[in-house]
Amino acid sequence: MMRLTFCLFVIGLAAALDTLTLDAEPSFKVAMTPLHDPVLSASWARATWQKGTSEPLMNASALKDGLEKWHTVWNSFSEEQRWQATYNNSVLARSNGVGSEYCPQNCPEWCWATCICIVKNQPCADECQYVSQKTGQQCCTGDCQACGKVTGTADDIARYTGGMSTGPPNNEQALQQSLAAGKQNIALIQWYQGGGHAIVVSGYSGGKYQVEDPLAGSATYDSFAQLMNYDGRGRWSGTVLV
Repeated sequence: MMRLTFCLFVIGLAAALDTLTLDAEPSFKVAMTPLHDPVLSASWARATWQKGTSEPLMNASALKDGLEKWHTVWNSFSEEQRWQATYNNSVLARSNGVGSEYCPQNCPEWCWATCICIVKNQPCADECQYVSQKTGQQCCTGDCQACGKVTGTADDIARYTGGMSTGPPNNEQALQQSLAAGKQNIALIQWYQGGGHAIVVSGYSGGKYQVEDPLAGSATYDSFAQLMNYDGRGRWSGTVLV
């Protein structure tokens, strides 16, 4: 089977195609970021993400046709239209890691390690390797007896992803711009009742946000406010941008 991992980044006034990886034949997986706009609805061969999936199947000829039509539409836009299409809520912005599969955490405190696997497109089972590196112990034992309660910090996540540790987004525009620029946001949640959690905010569409939660699963949140008051039980207190 031919597999293609494809991300279309629309940044500023330019559109760029990046990260094209091929390995074999006609039906393949694709991750992309077309503009979600009525002008394109009939012409763009659009991929549809279902809950819990991030790499829909698309026929090769449909993708080729869609890309050609997309370039025609984009080239017809004025600079102002390109700017508006890039930064307003009609953009379907997905980050580099949109092709990564959702991973559930295997042990009670491993959300931080699971998020690393999600953004790095690694097998879910690799989370134990990051716990092992942090502790200097053998934590890939198939159970949670030895290392199940090992917690991680923003610095741990940044170290193993090469990401940058920072605060929560200042506003919705800042979050959308970081996602449109290809940055996955590993959000650090501080529970109101104590303790913390880590999730991945991987993209947005029409003001709604895609979240990969190692505990709760893959879901869409309807607003920026819902993310900042996560699940009604905690606040977004810090971020690692990857």
